[in-house]
Amino acid sequence: MIRRLAFVQLSVQHWPIALEFYRDLLGLTVAQIAENEQWVAFNVGDVQLVIYGGGVAANGPKTVEQNAFVPNLACDDLAGTVATLESRGVPFVSRLQIRPDGYRLATIVDPEGNQIQLFEWTGAQVP
Repeated sequence: MIRRLAFVQLSVQHWPIALEFYRDLLGLTVAQIAENEQWVAFNVGDVQLVIYGGGVAANGPKTVEQNAFVPNLACDDLAGTVATLESRGVPFVSRLQIRPDGYRLATIVDPEGNQIQLFEWTGAQVP
């Protein structure tokens, strides 16, 4: 029986660059790392984001077909997070958007072209 989502794996072409991006620019905490295998797991709440070598990079933001999944990272202070990441040079596809259905959203892109959404609940729908 399936009990929970343990981790989400993202395959990248340039693993050392992705490691620096997720660890140093986004500030995610490394849970486990196996550099010889090009594998790193980051703690992101109750689920881990695993970055694994062997993927294919793109020169710009990937399309839906290329970016098989889009991680959504919850933020307590989205405006502050956006400001911090901008100061670190993280590229944005879209900065702060206020959505009518109860949340704020910003979309960044990693060095491989993978889009990552940052969001913050603003309405009564906070889980």
